[in-house]
Amino acid sequence: MISTRKIIFNVRRKLNAFISGEEQEYKLLDLIPLINEAYQIYVTNIIPLAEMDIYYKNILRPLLVKDQKLNFSKNGNKYIASYPKDFYKRVNQIANVSCEGCKENKEIIPRLVFSDKLYEALRSPYRKPSFEWEQLIADDSGDSLHLYLDNKSKLENIRIDYYKKIVPLQAPSLLKCANEYEEPDETIIKEDVDFVLDEDSAIKVEDIAVLIGHRDVKDIEGFQTQLQKYIQRKNLI
Repeated sequence: MISTRKIIFNVRRKLNAFISGEEQEYKLLDLIPLINEAYQIYVTNIIPLAEMDIYYKNILRPLLVKDQKLNFSKNGNKYIASYPKDFYKRVNQIANVSCEGCKENKEIIPRLVFSDKLYEALRSPYRKPSFEWEQLIADDSGDSLHLYLDNKSKLENIRIDYYKKIVPLQAPSLLKCANEYEEPDETIIKEDVDFVLDEDSAIKVEDIAVLIGHRDVKDIEGFQTQLQKYIQRKNLI
């Protein structure tokens, strides 16, 4: 875990070096949002890499929740499983399914289909849900996972591995006259929230934050170009 106070200090120092002569004063409440924006950009870009490279998977391990059971409701042959409030991106899913007259349950990996192909899959004799053939169709709706079973099957539980949302970094302890501040949504921040990934990731987030700071000062059009160059150079995509 890396101190947010340290990250703020480094970003302020890098911004002063990057934007020399601009006489731009960066206050704490200016730096926190751009650092959190950089944090989100970084995580968004390395999640796809974690699916292929153990190095990035290890980096994101603090954000990975494994084998989480989902609450679900039933509507006909469709089950609606709600994602947790901190859900960001699903990694894996597996369902425990029982069948009327069957002795044992089965662990079935749901086959995800795009919404525009859903009804085609449900009607296809080769793809439709089947306990016997261990086929279960699922459709991702954003805040929930919809699962479709055959008439004789019953969903006992659905479990997923997922990446949770980042917790925004905070550092009210840096304020001189008070130890709290108010967010735009009127949430009062009273405690520091530190960076949960490794030090190398913290450095990359700092660098992205500097690019965002430069964008906010004067170079809006060049920001995306600079960001993509940085991401490619640091092998983030």
